Amino acid sequence: MATLISMRRWTFHFVLVAAVLACGNTSQQSSASSGSGGATQAGAGASSGVGSGSGGSVGAAGGAGSAGGPGTGGSGGPSGGAGSQDAAAGGLDGAGIDGSNADASCVRDVIDLLSPPTDVFVMIDTSGSMQCPAADDMCELAPPTPMRPTRWDAVMNAINGFVNAPASAGIAVGIGLFPISPTICTAMDYAQPVVAIAALPGNAQRVSNALAMVAPAGNTPTVPALTGAINYAKTYMTATPTRSAAVVLVTDGLPNGCSSTIAAASMVAMNAFVATPSITTYVVGLGNTASLDQIALAGSGNTRHYFPATGDVGAKLLAALREATNASSCDYALPMRPFDPNLVTLQITLGPNGTPQNVRKVQNSAACGAAGGWYYDDPVLPAKATLCPQSCDPVKTTEGSRIRFIIGCAGP
Repeated sequence: MATLISMRRWTFHFVLVAAVLACGNTSQQSSASSGSGGATQAGAGASSGVGSGSGGSVGAAGGAGSAGGPGTGGSGGPSGGAGSQDAAAGGLDGAGIDGSNADASCVRDVIDLLSPPTDVFVMIDTSGSMQCPAADDMCELAPPTPMRPTRWDAVMNAINGFVNAPASAGIAVGIGLFPISPTICTAMDYAQPVVAIAALPGNAQRVSNALAMVAPAGNTPTVPALTGAINYAKTYMTATPTRSAAVVLVTDGLPNGCSSTIAAASMVAMNAFVATPSITTYVVGLGNTASLDQIALAGSGNTRHYFPATGDVGAKLLAALREATNASSCDYALPMRPFDPNLVTLQITLGPNGTPQNVRKVQNSAACGAAGGWYYDDPVLPAKATLCPQSCDPVKTTEGSRIRFIIGCAGP
């Protein structure tokens, strides 16, 4: 289970390579060595050397000096030596630029990307069976006098614990409740949040106050509730393009209202996952709800099962919320300035001593496949790059991993 890191904030860091490399300069060369490069001197006393690979040597002194080119392997070499020339930058880590239209000897910027936490909209079942005892997984009809703690007690305590935890600061959370009434079956109605998504800890009291007002009753109209939750999450992501959001469906019953079925709810979740922006649906099932696994798999590209909140309901729901806010963090904010999205290489380094590997670019989440990859939220004016789960999971589970966004230059 992923561990939520306190006070996580998204950011990105710019690593400027020799101010801006002089693309196409005939005196600029890059070392061909990989892993342990030397320096290259080019031009009639007009160019600095180019560091390449681990421990690349300093550039020779010269005249005005052009910038060093990127290395092709290992870790970047040091800057060019002192002299009357301008300082030259060391080579890049790893494989270098691989964009089809990019000049492989030219790099304009290298940006280390960090992922923001995933914000969540929690759609919570408040049907009558939520008054069943929390420890009774087979209960489907609540007793006339609730036996404490009920399922609702456990859910309310877990969510309150999550939104008030210091480790949740910086995550944005909102909630919806279903059913609204026995006669409301329109997704548009469920797209109106009971508490809008907003950052913790500021939103914690509003969430707690809303939960305290609930008296569980009614049936389980899962399809309009899930559809509304996803639509609201999309609206939120459109308004905050550098953030990502997931839906957490918390329910203790199978769909049984507003013509809802497992198959129909699964289709809603799958369509949301393959859409742009992609919305992941997490499912927390209380009671005898193993068939809800179909919805969870459909809403995650068949990568994540549902969370069976049996036994210690509160602890398992809390763990699921932490997983949802951290496990989906495969979105990376891009620089807020113009760049050509076609001249980009995304590079992953697993662990502090790993070998940099270029990641293939795919069209969207539906094209990820077993080989993984990455894609833009918008191919023309991107604000985010998203790693496919197969590429993202190793990064999240390997401490010290790094993701680099390398912007190249146009070829001749």
